Amino acid sequence: MTTGLRILFATGLDYMPVRVGGALQSIHDLSVALNARGVETAVLCAGAPDKPANEVQRDVYRGYQVYRARQPERAVAAVTRDFRPSAAVLQSGAIQAMTEAFQAAGVATMVYIRDAEFGGQMFLPSTEILFLANSAFTARRTEVMLGVDCHVLPSLIRLSEYRTETNRSRALFVGSSPRKGLEIAFRIAERRADIPFDFVESWPISENRRAHYGARCARAGNIAWHRSVSDMRQFYATARLLLAPSVWEEAYGRVVPEAQISGIPVLASDRGGLPQAVGPGGILIDAHAPDADWLAAFDRMWDDDAEYSRLSGLAREHAEREEMAPGLITGRFLELVSDFIAARRGGA
Repeated sequence: MTTGLRILFATGLDYMPVRVGGALQSIHDLSVALNARGVETAVLCAGAPDKPANEVQRDVYRGYQVYRARQPERAVAAVTRDFRPSAAVLQSGAIQAMTEAFQAAGVATMVYIRDAEFGGQMFLPSTEILFLANSAFTARRTEVMLGVDCHVLPSLIRLSEYRTETNRSRALFVGSSPRKGLEIAFRIAERRADIPFDFVESWPISENRRAHYGARCARAGNIAWHRSVSDMRQFYATARLLLAPSVWEEAYGRVVPEAQISGIPVLASDRGGLPQAVGPGGILIDAHAPDADWLAAFDRMWDDDAEYSRLSGLAREHAEREEMAPGLITGRFLELVSDFIAARRGGA
């Protein structure tokens, strides 16, 4: 069932182009894939900080409607009347109040869990909500912490949009939070002064923190600090390897397949869903391992050409595996949504 289907994605975060990030890019990629199949989509998000809390600011982002509100949970009723969604899919940020508001409005409500720490959201098991998870790890974490069963649906990543030729001259780290392993990345870069590094922001940070990190990069002399961008290919085009040394439980790690599709192997921690994301296309290290272990793994990947070539080929193969095919993920999403809507109608 796609004829007349209207999907409203909702997030407690601000949305592109104001804010970029993996979860938001995944919403966009799925929206584009659904639009190509004749499904109308829209996004409700946080934003419009100068407007009254429940006032909606409307704009269009790359072909679909975006509703922005300072307190999006208070805008649910108005957006529902305007967009008339067949289903609402909530993910990322403070979404519990919005979930309840969509249920009160009688909208088929789905929660797509992309954060294994749950961001403070403690959902109760409910047959009135369809739960999705972006990885097997996230699904299992949700089951053991909340008693909630999830359908596993990998994040849709249009990898063709990231594939690029690379001169493999620089090391790349994406993240601006200590939880992403920023300190580990700094220590590796500072000990390999012969190698240029790009550090690219992901989550928003304060100007004070940005200045602090910028000063540290300047002292090191081989680290360039960059603000977040909407198109990462400029960095993948120079990357020899990607650092993903997260110290928190990553739900998956979207940046990993984004890099691997161009044959860029990954040095990552063994936290959360990263082992599934990296697969054979990189090296995993205990997040709390001594600096020497991280540096030895980095040296092996960077300096051993035969080992690098092996990991590069495996990285590309892993990114291209069937379960990550956009068409397969889109089809499964539509199947889950259609079955859920039909079941609600049957039980009405």
